[in-house]
This record gives sequence, structure tokens and C-alpha cells, in this order.
Amino acid sequence: TVQTGTFSLPDAQGNVLYNTYTSGSSDGTYYFLTVSEFPASYDVSNSELLLKGEFNSFVSGMSDVSVVNAGTTTFKNYPALEYELDFGISLETGKLILAEKRLFSLAVNYSKEGAARGEAEINYGRFFNSLQVRQ
Repeated sequence: TVQTGTFSLPDAQGNVLYNTYTSGSSDGTYYFLTVSEFPASYDVSNSELLLKGEFNSFVSGMSDVSVVNAGTTTFKNYPALEYELDFGISLETGKLILAEKRLFSLAVNYSKEGAARGEAEINYGRFFNSLQVRQ
């Protein structure tokens, strides 16, 4: 499925347009890709602050979730933040990647139990590495 929307930046700095793509598999694993476009005038020079702020905003909107780990890194030479969330019955592994004025969010949500977890752990590496960042 595809969802398109916008959200307002603080201090009337403009709106961010985003597209979210979601796909699910028969084992209950879900794959998410969101591409957000910041306005040309928006300052993204402090990438670590921006990534952490986006992650904190994302997590604060959820209930019954705990952050297993989160930390900044790089992805194909772009600033990134990797995370793992625990929803009780499922885990979510994701990355936020900042490429100029675009923020890519990739996530895989999968069951903590059984074969679905093993398969998801194999497939999420493929999913993340398949991203082709284009300006």
C-alpha cells in the first residue's frame, strides 16, 4: 500500500511531503519505506541532531514500545540512525538515512517467535541493502 501526506515543520519552516510504502508477507512480517522531502530552505546541516529528533518524534507517537537500541552510523556514506524497537510480540529493526534534503526510513517489523523471526532476520539485510539513494 502507499500513503502520501505532509507534516509541518516547527517554527513555520514549511511542510515536509512524504510517501510511505508498506508490504506484508504471509508470515506476518511487514516492510516499510518512507521517503520524506524537506523544503529547500530547511537546514539539514546538523544531521545527527535531525536524525535523533526524527527518531524521538517517531517513537514518542507510539504506545507499548521500548527502544532496544538506537545509534547513529552511516549508510552508503550518508548519515544514518539504526534502531531496534520491542513491541512485546514483535520487533522492528529500522534505519533513518539522510541524503541531502531527503529522509529515507526503512523498517521491518517481525514476530519475536519461530521461523518468521529467522526468515525476517535474513530478509531485512537484503531489504536495507537494496536501497538505491538518488538525489
